Amino acid sequence: MQSRFSEVSVFLLEEILVQVPATDLVHRCRLVSSLWRDVVDSASLWKRKCKREGLRPRDPTSSPVDWRLFYFLSQWRRNLLSNPRAEEGFNNWTLCSNGGDKWKIESIEPEHALPDDTVQKYFVTSYSPCMKSQIVDLRKEGYSVRMLDEIRPDIVCSDWIKYETLIKMTHVFSGYGRGVRFVKFSHGGSDTQFWAGWYGIRVTNSSVVVEAERRARQ
Repeated sequence: MQSRFSEVSVFLLEEILVQVPATDLVHRCRLVSSLWRDVVDSASLWKRKCKREGLRPRDPTSSPVDWRLFYFLSQWRRNLLSNPRAEEGFNNWTLCSNGGDKWKIESIEPEHALPDDTVQKYFVTSYSPCMKSQIVDLRKEGYSVRMLDEIRPDIVCSDWIKYETLIKMTHVFSGYGRGVRFVKFSHGGSDTQFWAGWYGIRVTNSSVVVEAERRARQ
């Protein structure tokens, strides 16, 4: 009977705590008692909190390694690149090479629209190498040394590229060592036919994202 009562008490406490803001759970509720600490630290509470707020894993067939970590990283998840869609000209990009008729920005034709139809512009390359880059300072973006060195969440870099067809390229940096503080994102290309004008690849909607999930460490 006592065991059953304890189970009900824990269930009711979790029902209440799942509605409390996450920062209050970690910084205040954990300090109330050992029972509250155990409930706040439980995978069950954070899994329910994720479900309640619509935070779902990318792969529905696998569960996050750490539901609390998944929750907080999901809240922080965003594109760390500035001006990835050419909406502000070349602001925030370093033009490493600007050959041929130089980089250009043009509107996306309706027939070549991206799945995200809010993306309206490309960066376009010319007939000699055109390369540009941007450096992301992970510490300035709010990721702590402990997060980067001990937890080491996956860092996902993606780019939409159009030449003859439109494709999305993605690379996941996973299992990297300690000391990662910056991500340098570079892309570009040129027209292999060496025609004047802008017949090289087009790039847009680039992204660098610290993911809410990580691959299991071996």
